Formats: sequence, structure tokens, C-alpha cells
Amino acid sequence: NQTIAFQNWRVFALTVGKDYKIVVMQPYLSQHLLERKANKQTIVLISLSIPLLGALIWLLIGRALSSIEQTTLEIRRRDPNQLHPITMDRVPEEIKPLVLELNQLFYQLAQALERERQFAADAAHELKTPLAALKTRAQIIQQRLATIDTSLASHLKEMLDAIERAVHVVD
Repeated sequence: NQTIAFQNWRVFALTVGKDYKIVVMQPYLSQHLLERKANKQTIVLISLSIPLLGALIWLLIGRALSSIEQTTLEIRRRDPNQLHPITMDRVPEEIKPLVLELNQLFYQLAQALERERQFAADAAHELKTPLAALKTRAQIIQQRLATIDTSLASHLKEMLDAIERAVHVVD
């Protein structure tokens, strides 16, 4: 920095070899004007580009979220007994791993429910046979005792009613 003729100058000097020296000088005022012009242009460019970029980002995010919203609606509309996989046609890449895990969970739930149904069916089948045999024997005893002891017959009637309720529960 040097002052020449009451004016501030920015001075750049470079020595090349022993014999040459390159000196470049620029008045501070012209540098200041160039910086102001560049700053104004940058401010105008930023002021115009930020709303455009904001609108573009808004559209892109809105579009991405609409496909996520469609997937959310498909899941929300499902009946609790619907355990078939979610279709992957319109699922955005960002949530495909999540939907794949949900589909795996639906598959595991369907298997667990099927095992539970099978267990209940097997248990009911296993209980029907002894209940039927018990009911038959109680009916035979009731017929034979009906004429002998009325109080015992009423107890057998209660027992038959209990067996009937158990058969109903198993069914």
C-alpha cells in the first residue's frame, strides 16, 4: 500500500530473476468500485435465485412426500386382517427399505396367526372327543338313575349342562 499524489494505491510486486521486477498498481478507489459492483450483482443474483430455488425445492419435496403419503394411506386403509404385502410400484426409493421390512413383518404375522389358528383347531379337536365320551356316559347314568334317585339325577343334569357349555366353547 502506497500513497502517490494524495491517492492510496494497492501495489503488487514480483521479482523475476535478478534483473526484472514486475510491479502492478491499482488505485484503492477503483478496487472499491469493482467490489461494490460485484457485491450488488451478487445480491441481485441471490435475491432472484433464492425464491426460484425455494419454489423448486418445494415442488420436489411435495412430489416426494405425495408418494410417501400414498403409501401411508394404503397402510392406513388396511383392515387389520389384511396381511398381504404392500405393492412396491409407487413407493419412493427413500422408504423402500421401510416398506420391505413392513412386508416382512406382515408375512411373519400371517404365519403366526396361521400357527395360532392351527393350534386352536387341533386343541378343539382333541377336546371334543373326551367331552363327547363324558357326555354320553353321563346321559347313560342319568337314564338309569332317573327312576332310582332324583337328587342324583339333578346333579347329573347340572353336569350335563356344564359339559354342553364346554362343548359350545370348544366349537
